[in-house]
Amino acid sequence: MIRYAHERLGDQAGVRIVDETGFPKEGAKSCGVARRYTGTAGRIENAQAGVLLASAAAKGHAVLDRALSPPKGWADDRERCNAAGAARGVRFATKPQLAERMIRRARRLGVRAAWATGDPVYGHDGKSGRWTAPAGGSKATGDPVYGHDGKVRRFPEEGGQPYRPAVPSNQPPFDGQSRSAVGAIADEFPAGVWRRASAGDGGQGPRGYGWAVEAFGAVDERGWQLWPAVRRHRGRPGERADFSARGPAATRPAELIRVAGTRWRVEECLELATGECGLGEHEVRSWTGWHRHVTLRLLALAVVAVIRSRVPPPRRKMGASGNPGERAGGAEAAPQTGVGVRPAGRAGTRLGGLATPAPAPGAGGSRPGTAGQAARSTNYGCRTKAPAAMSGKTAAGR
Repeated sequence: MIRYAHERLGDQAGVRIVDETGFPKEGAKSCGVARRYTGTAGRIENAQAGVLLASAAAKGHAVLDRALSPPKGWADDRERCNAAGAARGVRFATKPQLAERMIRRARRLGVRAAWATGDPVYGHDGKSGRWTAPAGGSKATGDPVYGHDGKVRRFPEEGGQPYRPAVPSNQPPFDGQSRSAVGAIADEFPAGVWRRASAGDGGQGPRGYGWAVEAFGAVDERGWQLWPAVRRHRGRPGERADFSARGPAATRPAELIRVAGTRWRVEECLELATGECGLGEHEVRSWTGWHRHVTLRLLALAVVAVIRSRVPPPRRKMGASGNPGERAGGAEAAPQTGVGVRPAGRAGTRLGGLATPAPAPGAGGSRPGTAGQAARSTNYGCRTKAPAAMSGKTAAGR
């Protein structure tokens, strides 16, 4: 799966992303199940948790690898592990440690990217802030969980990997010297640093925020610079997210903003994998069964992404006035939002059996390329439905 997705979608300017997802489950027999908070459901509930390694590039985005993350109490209970078919070598590992293992595995298979990122789980501890590739390799970004662990941060740095994880506001910068928190440093940014910028397109169009990126400290012996950064909501300035990046000093703020926005590609992957590839629809309880199910569903997702990458961009039809933004009937064409809206000229094409068929002539509903079609489309041009993993239906009886 790693080779398939990287060889067909990856490029040297891509971004490697670490994130996680939850799989709601009832009962206590399924491998790794426990009461925990999951972003999938937005609350504490009985669930399994998995850590994902994804890749986002110009051709498309897909999940490269996965790892089940059982809690310590479950992993240390050999009786439960044996009952779930977990191998004897399975031991408790934190989510940043699982992320590091997957990155090392991808590295051995030749996966390279420009940046790495993750959420605050992976950006909080200095060890984690060092996860990446060999010298001259890619850059990394992540969620604050993954930036919190210091080992994870040192892992990328030791491999020469630029990175840009989200971090908690009370996290010190990764310079090993300053005691000030990233949030406190950002509070001192001059007003002129703030700019309005988009971190990429979402389902409703460009995701515009206020951004502030400012170099911090001196350039090190490798020519690398540290940048604390802040993203805030334009209408609610108190709603903000903090980031910390380290990479080549010549990197422009616009590039750092772009990298921060790629983390949402994982959410798009999970939405499609859950809604169309059956990621959340499984009845397995064993360790092996979970990994087989998740691997096959994510491989199906990668196949869809590859097919999608080969579809040519839409050709805009000329209207009666010769205006390419006007339809032949004179009505103004609705703008297409999102990078994966299916081309109007190929509305009947079925991508791996997942694309929405074109409506019959004279039938009701939105025409291909209209705002209604765009609203039903994911980044792969596929119709979405309520994610199974977000409802309690598929979890019943497990």
